[in-house]
Amino acid sequence: MALSDLHDDLLRRILYFTAAKEAASTSALARRWRLLWPSSGAVNLDSFPYSSAVHDNHSSEGDPVRDAFLRGADAALAASRPFPVRKLTFHLEAETNQRGGWSTSVYHVLDAVLSSPAAFSVEELRVESQLRVPNLRINSLPFVSLKVLDISMCHCQSRTPAALAFPRLEAMRLHRCVVRAKDLQGMIDASPLLTTLQLHEVQVVVPCERIRCPRVTTLVLADLYWRDCSWRGGMELDTPMLRNFRYRGFIRPFSLEPPPAEITSVDLQFYGDNNHRQSHDERCRLFWQFVSNFTSAKILKLRVVHLEHIILADKRKTAGLIGNTVFSNLHRLDLLAFYTPGRRAGGVAFAIFLRCCPMIRVLRLELSTVDGDPSKSASHVQDFLDEQGKLDLCKSVDHFIRPQTKTGNFLGWIR
Repeated sequence: MALSDLHDDLLRRILYFTAAKEAASTSALARRWRLLWPSSGAVNLDSFPYSSAVHDNHSSEGDPVRDAFLRGADAALAASRPFPVRKLTFHLEAETNQRGGWSTSVYHVLDAVLSSPAAFSVEELRVESQLRVPNLRINSLPFVSLKVLDISMCHCQSRTPAALAFPRLEAMRLHRCVVRAKDLQGMIDASPLLTTLQLHEVQVVVPCERIRCPRVTTLVLADLYWRDCSWRGGMELDTPMLRNFRYRGFIRPFSLEPPPAEITSVDLQFYGDNNHRQSHDERCRLFWQFVSNFTSAKILKLRVVHLEHIILADKRKTAGLIGNTVFSNLHRLDLLAFYTPGRRAGGVAFAIFLRCCPMIRVLRLELSTVDGDPSKSASHVQDFLDEQGKLDLCKSVDHFIRPQTKTGNFLGWIR
């Protein structure tokens, strides 16, 4: 089957993911193709072909890469004008900074393209950058139709956060961005339909103590960095409709207030404190404080560096930290951790945590003897069972098979 034998809808779908310059070149294939790429619904702008051409021509007048990129963007949007542009993508290669020297003015390019009337119908906007863009003016983004916003490697700023309005925005993802806390909150407040929020390796400047996400159901916080704040800085979230939550980072003060009533899935990956900025007692206290926010979850995936770090040597103190923490709705537990062979504490820690899950039906263990790598083969589980903590594990499994109606006293159980 030749490419020309494919249906127009399938060809448009292929062109939907193709860079604008390559998509436009298909017009030379046949008359049929002249309207296919403009009607695909997407304009994907890639700076690399322009930087390569300027480098080959050894041009040094003005800002040739930026000018060529703007001409290409204007031509692509003009060709698509009879058809609504639903998706607009910027892919900015790092090589533009080396060859064209325009990294300091990239945000002017974004403003110029986004001010085009053809961009007003955009529902999905993605900025994929391999260079640090000084500023992306949030106020210049298309407001009315935008549903998906995905930005990477940008410094997001808004002079008037209260004036923002994204009436149809449903999903927002920031990756390796710098954003002020009030601008982030302003973007959330301006999006009444926002249900998915993902923050990956984001630097939050002047952090606020509380972030409100009234309608967010899926939240990802991965490797957040609180700039201008000590490492001890915590976070309080107001997410009453949260259903799915994922966190990756250090154990820090964290609370959900009010607690989500119907949270389903929780994925927690805690890093080790290699710089010893936290005492063992403090790390243990913060761990139980953190996980106690999700006692109503149905699925929990928990990754900790050291299994024995979730308990204290003093049984009474451990019982005091755990308190009445019971995952009463938890049906599935995935536990990934490092343990030290020959130490009883690992088995006790596992037994205590399992005791907090009286309704569990599916248990998946990935235990490793390699420090910092809890995702090794499950064959380590058998080695773990053969260690000194075997009796504690057997006791916990016995309680798991024959769940008790009462949680009982932890002190008597772990004695």
